[in-house]
Amino acid sequence: MMVAKFSDFKRGTAYGTPNIDTVKNHIHFSTRNSLESRLKACKCELCGVEGDGISFEIHHVNKMKNLKGKEQWELAMIARKRKTLVVCKECHKKIYHSS
Repeated sequence: MMVAKFSDFKRGTAYGTPNIDTVKNHIHFSTRNSLESRLKACKCELCGVEGDGISFEIHHVNKMKNLKGKEQWELAMIARKRKTLVVCKECHKKIYHSS
């Protein structure tokens, strides 16, 4: 797979006709991001329950500045400096019913 960046093209070439000799080959590896690895850990980041038979969900907030730090889940997100939190279904229900 070949990936080209705009910065790889020489200046002065006409639009649509880049100098192919200047394009660098970049290798793209498909790696897991932290969200996927946190979800695959099968552990609730709020109550700590873990297991393969339990379904987990992602709680997401729009902005960190909207967190007030009054609830336990808000404190957990502030401490981790993350807008997402992997929680079990029961904790996710508690989060939405407390708001």
